[in-house]
Amino acid sequence: MERDNKDYTVSFIRLTALVLLFSCHIFEVYGFTYNKGRSIGIFGNYCAVCVQLFLCISGFLYGRRKDLFKNYNRFHFVLKKFKKVLFDYYVYLLFFIYPIYYFLRQNEFNYSFIYKTLTISQTIYGIHHIWYIPYILSCYLITPYLFDLREYIRQKNLNKVLIFLLVFLGIILLDIFFKAYHVYFNSAWIACYVLAFFLNDFLNLFSKNKLKIIALFFLIVSSILNFYKYEVRYLILPNAQGDLKTFCNYYIDYSRSFFAISIFIVIWCLGKYYVKSDSSFVKLILDFSDKYSYDIYLVHMIFVKGFLTLVNKTHSLSLNIIMIVFVSIINAILLNKICNFLKWGAAKLYSKLYLRITTS
Repeated sequence: MERDNKDYTVSFIRLTALVLLFSCHIFEVYGFTYNKGRSIGIFGNYCAVCVQLFLCISGFLYGRRKDLFKNYNRFHFVLKKFKKVLFDYYVYLLFFIYPIYYFLRQNEFNYSFIYKTLTISQTIYGIHHIWYIPYILSCYLITPYLFDLREYIRQKNLNKVLIFLLVFLGIILLDIFFKAYHVYFNSAWIACYVLAFFLNDFLNLFSKNKLKIIALFFLIVSSILNFYKYEVRYLILPNAQGDLKTFCNYYIDYSRSFFAISIFIVIWCLGKYYVKSDSSFVKLILDFSDKYSYDIYLVHMIFVKGFLTLVNKTHSLSLNIIMIVFVSIINAILLNKICNFLKWGAAKLYSKLYLRITTS
């Protein structure tokens, strides 16, 4: 599914991540918090690969770029990406979260709350999904070095399959370091970005028929891993201690990351070789998803797990889901419009100041 050089397969993966985002949080709350059925909550937990898919998408798209930093300053790249991610987030805080908490949760709205949300040093219940932001910013920081590594691999003509496996091993070693020193980051999530960065080169090594086998392999292995994840997470982990507890956490984290990468590979292969669609309506939905996905991610949580939750608003789960999705989309569009207006205003002000200085 491509049009005007836009890869709508990646857009469909992004839309899939959005669907999983709502499914994960809504069903977990409905099943566990409101005791509507343990199986519903467990199903929601299995959908919890949305952030990992978002990281895969970002890594994959940059991995397809060629010589990005040949004529592009690395510092400017990082600065631009930080501005893009943080601007919408800080506008969300200023125009949405702070007023809501000030008027409706005054006992929680204090200097500590402001500091933690501004620095993203600790997540706040109701907007605790913002842990994604430090992860994607960290991935942007290492992106220039991923380009260097890829260029080194190409110049040395190294075995790309072996490099793919070595990169994965390096990520596991990094995770051991993170765990040993209690670092904020979980490298299983960073692995999604890093492996997806090299995924395009990896997939291009194989023919269409071999890609079918690879996609099937990833799907089967991830299904097996996640089948046993139920026993590990809900039967073994609650009573586990020491090394067994560490192993369980590793198993859960990496089975989730592997599941996200498998979903990406399967959808990408289907979109590239089997599923073709020229429907303008489908592409309209995918364009909408591409434009507003980040803002939807920012605003949705307070209506699901926050104190403005709509999960149990009525007796109909279907109606509650529709309300959550609708309210989230409306707020995302509003946030996006406010951000665009502020950017436009800032650009106009800068132009006037620049003109005044240069003509004075």
